[in-house]
Amino acid sequence: ESSRPLVWPLIMGLFWKLGLDFILFGKFMVLLFGTCSVILMYLIVSKLFNQKVAFYTTLFMCLSPTFFIFNSVLQTEIPSMFFFLLGLYFFIHKKRSIAGFIFGLAFMVRFFQIFLIIPIILSYSYLVLKGKEKLKPFLIFLSWFLMPFVPYLIFNFYLYKNIFYPFILQSFMTKNTGWIFHQPFLFYFVNLIKENFLVIFSIVGIFA
Repeated sequence: ESSRPLVWPLIMGLFWKLGLDFILFGKFMVLLFGTCSVILMYLIVSKLFNQKVAFYTTLFMCLSPTFFIFNSVLQTEIPSMFFFLLGLYFFIHKKRSIAGFIFGLAFMVRFFQIFLIIPIILSYSYLVLKGKEKLKPFLIFLSWFLMPFVPYLIFNFYLYKNIFYPFILQSFMTKNTGWIFHQPFLFYFVNLIKENFLVIFSIVGIFA
């Protein structure tokens, strides 16, 4: 589909091209990405807070029914989460170049990861403006982030004569093909609690 990024189809296509059972190997890859995501979550939170917080965070993650559901389907949610968390892991360890590249891969697995990546870029740029971080590493970070993205734009121009065509199509689909899933405004608030009752403690966490 022209509205989709290419990394996950390339991974699946590699198994197919090698003559392997790409459904079986694809499910194995999703399970592997999910397992590694749990490990990365623990390591990231241990670095930012402590091991006790990391334990409860990963427990919260593993108790999520949505996490279990997407660990058994060949969609982009779990692989893109893995790449985002891997990028975040390197970012907080100040390995910014490789973090930028992996964030770029996360975006190229699932476009909507950009909504998690943009706050990191803005926070980093804020530290640069305040003089707490240097400009050159920040520009290198952005360059590495764009590295997986630029070939995709060139590929779009070759196929569609418009480098932004997949994004335009994705925007159209978001506005016009999702009405079957339309829900009232309170849907997410209610169903977050239904999915995992521990969410209720986040209200305390916000004030704390």
